[in-house]
Amino acid sequence: MPIKNISGQTFQYLTAIKFVGTRKNQQAWWLFRCKCGVEKELKSSNVVHGKTASCGCIHRKDISGERFGRLIAIESTSRRYKNIGSYIWRCKCDCGKETEVPIAQLNYGQTKSCGCYAKEMFRIVNTTHGLSKTKEYRRFKAHKYREKYFGVDTTWTPLMEIALSELFTECVVCGSRDHLETDHVFPKSKRYNLRPGNAIKLCRSHNRMKNNKMPNELSKEMLNRILPAARSFKLYWSLYQDKYV
Repeated sequence: MPIKNISGQTFQYLTAIKFVGTRKNQQAWWLFRCKCGVEKELKSSNVVHGKTASCGCIHRKDISGERFGRLIAIESTSRRYKNIGSYIWRCKCDCGKETEVPIAQLNYGQTKSCGCYAKEMFRIVNTTHGLSKTKEYRRFKAHKYREKYFGVDTTWTPLMEIALSELFTECVVCGSRDHLETDHVFPKSKRYNLRPGNAIKLCRSHNRMKNNKMPNELSKEMLNRILPAARSFKLYWSLYQDKYV
């Protein structure tokens, strides 16, 4: 099986430098350089799919007193989150509630509240007093319309839209916070549904630029920002969807 060339590509904190060989089960290993300057050999599939984000420095960082959205980090526990190896930090939310969050999710902006933000948004999209006309609710209704009249199957829900908006507060390509829109990685014009793993946030300009292009039709720079972001939301939803129920 040919080895995919990822040389020069950056995945969160890690940049691929060179291929170093295959190991158990013919898994490809690459030498990566972390943002902190450390070079380390890692299994490429773990890095590409977001399971390994750094050389390990991100998990050791002291973030006490730092703010992440509505959360302020208080202290690190001695426990690690089993799926991603991050140390779990005790945090206090602006609403007064304390919660425990893996440090990786804080550093990547994947958790910004104890869940109160999602509950507030859920109340908004489910009220009939004029507040139901939010962008989250409109997008949900549009998908239901397509499902009813055009036979497009979709699993997208208002809660997923809320979670996506909480995770991505800026365009994943340029960092703009203006005119954010939910976009399909694989386009809906080719009958790809909006779902975790195929949903990202783009500014209006980059959304129009992407249009209905398939990922392999995008520039390398744009692709390297969009695909990790989509995988990040899929992981985020699988880990934290219970907060939105």
